[in-house]
Amino acid sequence: HDVVCFVLETHLWSGRIQLRAEDLKKFSSSNTSLPDSALASLGSVKICDPQVTRTFEQLKREAKAVLEAAGLSLFKARAVPSHRHSEIRAKLDDIKYRFEDEAKKLHATYNTKVAEWRGKWTTANPGYGHLLDRIPSAETVFGRLSFEYHDYRVEPPKGVYDDEGGSEFTTKLSGLRGELYKEAATEAITLMESCMDKGGSQRDYITPKTLGPFKRIAERFRDFQSVDPSAIAAAELIEATVTQALNFAQSDKNNRICDGALMIVLSMAQTFANPASAARLAEKSRTVGSS
Repeated sequence: HDVVCFVLETHLWSGRIQLRAEDLKKFSSSNTSLPDSALASLGSVKICDPQVTRTFEQLKREAKAVLEAAGLSLFKARAVPSHRHSEIRAKLDDIKYRFEDEAKKLHATYNTKVAEWRGKWTTANPGYGHLLDRIPSAETVFGRLSFEYHDYRVEPPKGVYDDEGGSEFTTKLSGLRGELYKEAATEAITLMESCMDKGGSQRDYITPKTLGPFKRIAERFRDFQSVDPSAIAAAELIEATVTQALNFAQSDKNNRICDGALMIVLSMAQTFANPASAARLAEKSRTVGSS
């Protein structure tokens, strides 16, 4: 009940048409039979400027990034904290609006864009113009483009907690803890890599901006404290390290984090880069703090 799942359902248009055997037989000097589509793909040909389709691909990636930044993987969806549900909906609604607006623009300009591309393409590829004869209509392309998302809560059917299905459900939910520490490890590794110079050697200092991944880790743990009792302890450990490092930077004339403060940051990053070690440290901190 503390998480809401989001699933994206987007349909894009490739801006291409698949080549058929009859499209290519014209260029076969021996007039031999080409392989059936079950044996080999004959490829495809672009029928419009790739930038036309790239806009929709970018919007899809933006939506995926929103969910990946806010949630954890669960049942092939992204589970986000309930308190961020409205925020995520608003972001996805904005992307959906822009996606649909771009689709309307494409519908209105489709024939012109395709004609311009076909003119340039046939000029650059004389003798191959017939490969663009099967261009779909604007209505067909517009009908293929869609951006939707579904948000829902997950729970097992009533009365199945004790059977196999209920057990699997509980196991999957408890697995969110592992996802939490795994994603924290990714951010920690990002931070450690940012502390290396181009030659692969450790830098002598970092700047406060470099602590961005640590801050995201702490926010993620606080967001998903319902998943893991030790999540708050993990967040507090990170926040204490960040605070100490930032205080050092404020006292440094160049606003840098170096010497002992840098070692503390790297030590914490190395700990969280190993999910098992980080979980043990957080659990120990929680136990000590509650005793």
